[in-house]
Amino acid sequence: MASRANIKLCSPIRHRSPSEGVTRRKKNQPDVDSASSDCTDITKEIKLLRQALSGLNSNLTEAIQSIQECSKRLDDVTTKIELTEKRLSDLENRQTKENIELKSQVAMLMDKVNTQEQLLLKNEIEIAGVPESRNESLRHIVKLVGNKIGVDVTDEDLDLTMRAGPRNSTKPNISRSIVVRFLRKQKKDDFLSAAKIRKNITSKDITPDVSEHKIYINERLTKQNRYLFRETRFRTKQSNFKYCWAKNGLIYVREKEGKAATLIRTIADLDNMFGPGDTNSESK
Repeated sequence: MASRANIKLCSPIRHRSPSEGVTRRKKNQPDVDSASSDCTDITKEIKLLRQALSGLNSNLTEAIQSIQECSKRLDDVTTKIELTEKRLSDLENRQTKENIELKSQVAMLMDKVNTQEQLLLKNEIEIAGVPESRNESLRHIVKLVGNKIGVDVTDEDLDLTMRAGPRNSTKPNISRSIVVRFLRKQKKDDFLSAAKIRKNITSKDITPDVSEHKIYINERLTKQNRYLFRETRFRTKQSNFKYCWAKNGLIYVREKEGKAATLIRTIADLDNMFGPGDTNSESK
């Protein structure tokens, strides 16, 4: 009984025919071919990608080299510009320094010329406020003025008498100053000293039948000193200074009696003393 049972439990072995195995292998072949084809395509694409990347790397390398060259050229240009700017700055500084030196030298030369010109006028005075007439005798007028201030003037004392400059055609009623050149400086100094004491001389003292004008007697100054003198008088008047005068071509101011006199050589001296102020338009 036991053996029969065992026999029933065992299944009979089934043998496969050769044709069955062959058939199955033919059915799996297309999958293998497809996979192989896909691998081949991927490999080709990878190769193409590598080639493309290689080209990009080459182009990138060339671009980097080009950028480096441009950067170097830019650095060179920047260096040249900096050198040029430095040279220009040095030239400007040198030019500025030379201009300052030249201006200083010109000012010194002008001052020397002005001093020499003033020395040539050491014997001369100006009398302002005397009316002009067609047939006037200037020597006679100078003698009359000398008589009014207490100084005897003779022809032997006089070297030259004339009206200063050309007549102003736009202002014919304004009389030109009388220029007087003495032969001796001492006579000129005596005349000026007396004029300072007797200040109230008018045109009527010289010519009774003319309108009355105050007569002013001063040293004759160069154009530069004359401008400075007018400007100094204008500034001192503004600042209530009592005295302003010229002596031997030099200009002095004094605030009041008892104060020290101050020498004025330039407009800068006026600015330092009175501060920058309005320029007298009449003195230009």
